[in-house]
Parts: sequence; C-alpha cells; structure tokens
Amino acid sequence: MRKQKGVILLGIILGFIIIASLVMWYGSTRWFNQNDYPYYNHMIGGWGMPFGMIAMGIFWIVIIYFLFNGLNYREEYHMEKAVEALKTRLAKGEITIDEYEALLEKIKEKS
Repeated sequence: MRKQKGVILLGIILGFIIIASLVMWYGSTRWFNQNDYPYYNHMIGGWGMPFGMIAMGIFWIVIIYFLFNGLNYREEYHMEKAVEALKTRLAKGEITIDEYEALLEKIKEKS
C-alpha cells in the first residue's frame, strides 16, 4: 500500500512539472521579446528551458523515490531479520510456540 501511494505521488509531481514546464514554454514567447532578452534564441530557440526543467524535475523525483524506497527496504530487511531470529530461537527450543506467536505479533505491530 505504501509503494502504491509513493507511485501515485510520484506521478502527480511528475505531471505537475511537465504541465508547469509547458506553461513556461508557451508563455516564454510572450514574456520575453528578443529586444528585452538578447539571449532568448541561445537555448535552442526557447526549447531549452522547459526541457531542462523537466529533466531536472525528473532527476530529483527519481533521487527522492530511490531514497524513500531504500529506507522502506531497510525497514523490511530488519523485520525479516527479526522473524528469522525468532524462528531460530524456536528451533533451538529457547522459546515456546506461544511465546513465538506473541513476539511475532509484536514485531508485526511495529512495522
């Protein structure tokens, strides 16, 4: 469920960046005259700004997405490690089945 919300949020942010860059591209011809801004044609005839903005937005969204995914993976890894430790203790006879189930429920509540 968390990953699905993350993907939806990623799509919304990406869509917003694309729409904003298209608005900037469309409006840039009306905002800047060649007389007012002498380097207007320098950036691929005005196309450089929106595509550069889209690329930068996608770059940061990807970085943030992988950062959050890495943090979620780390939490899942620690939970799996705790469950494995419980299974080992149960197999060695250090805890009973009732204690195992109670501890397993506590681990699942924390995650």
